[in-house]
Amino acid sequence: MLAISPWGEVLVDGKSMGVSPPLSEPAIDSYIQRARTSASLDLYDTLTNREREVLQLVVEGYSSVDIGLRLSLSPKTVDTYRGRLMRKLGVPNLPGLIRFAIDNALTPAWLPAKPPE
Repeated sequence: MLAISPWGEVLVDGKSMGVSPPLSEPAIDSYIQRARTSASLDLYDTLTNREREVLQLVVEGYSSVDIGLRLSLSPKTVDTYRGRLMRKLGVPNLPGLIRFAIDNALTPAWLPAKPPE
């Protein structure tokens, strides 16, 4: 018999299989909403290390292709990270990401005209 324990573990015949069900989009959205409204939780703290790396390179002006080359990711994966960043930080576009980085002293207020080669 297949069941889910009160703490989210998958059980087969009452025995734990050590597998938790995947997080649903509503659960993730709920967490992000709580993070946005909680004064004690900084939105930057919700980002993974990889998301922070991508954010830094995005605001420095690197393209998805360039970021992918630097981090050994495909451009599509970089775009996925970029979208996840905008969703988690509650910004609608690239200028919003840049404004977030500047407002939170994550990057200098000035940006180079062109990323270094």
